[in-house]
Amino acid sequence: MHGVAWFASGGEFLSIETNEVVHFDIHGHVINQYPFERLRLHDIAITKDGERFLAVATLEHSRDGYKPVKARSEKRIVVYNAAEGHTFCTGSYDGIVRLWQMTPKCKFEGHDGVRHVGATRVWG
Repeated sequence: MHGVAWFASGGEFLSIETNEVVHFDIHGHVINQYPFERLRLHDIAITKDGERFLAVATLEHSRDGYKPVKARSEKRIVVYNAAEGHTFCTGSYDGIVRLWQMTPKCKFEGHDGVRHVGATRVWG
């Protein structure tokens, strides 16, 4: 377990398990799981309404499995819409925010159920 964030109600929490966010109730029962393959999650926060969570992550390798050799792994900010269950966005050092769609149990692989919806440059 790498981190924990409590919902405002105090009856549920999210736990970071390397590349997966797990939603628990206060008794330890799993409510949902959100896998993010290729990302190492470091920290998490939940919006006050409990509908979205934000995570700080590192992109560890490409879809083809290539790891950075001469550069550092790229840091990402991930915003996941848990209420909707299938859209999230990522932001990185290049100043581009990308919107993605996926099924709730889909892995973040790029081709297996994840579709790039759009992107916009917000700085840089």
